[in-house]
Amino acid sequence: MDRETYLNEIKAAYEGEIWGEAFFKTLATHDRVDEHRRRLLLLAQLEIETGNAMKELVDRLGLDAMPDPNYGANRAAPWSTLDWAPMMEKLASLLIPYIARYDALAAAAAPEDSAALERLAAHEHALLVFARHEAAQEPEHSLDAVMALLEG
Repeated sequence: MDRETYLNEIKAAYEGEIWGEAFFKTLATHDRVDEHRRRLLLLAQLEIETGNAMKELVDRLGLDAMPDPNYGANRAAPWSTLDWAPMMEKLASLLIPYIARYDALAAAAAPEDSAALERLAAHEHALLVFARHEAAQEPEHSLDAVMALLEG
């Protein structure tokens, strides 16, 4: 991965975390089930913490990132009418290209960037595990990977 692509991917990933936070918070305000709201807010917290790590990286690299959180909130609006399992299926599908993208970015990481980029990739994998378990109506362990990152 060339340097320009590498830096652009880091910037885009950071912006994605800001959008993701707004996305999950917006979905939480629309959901009528308390447990779903709680789970969505935990996902938003994961986005916040991953975003904070990415912000440090973006700042250290001198990248100019101005994410608009309204983008994430606006993207969530059409999802708010979905039932839980179809929403989780759609989320899982949405995550697949980001996993490939973030895994590639972590693999290309400069040594000083690797911790933040490995966390970025790990958080996306945790979101996918969550979405797949929830879509399959197997919530017992859906948050395990998310909680491990939040508590780690």
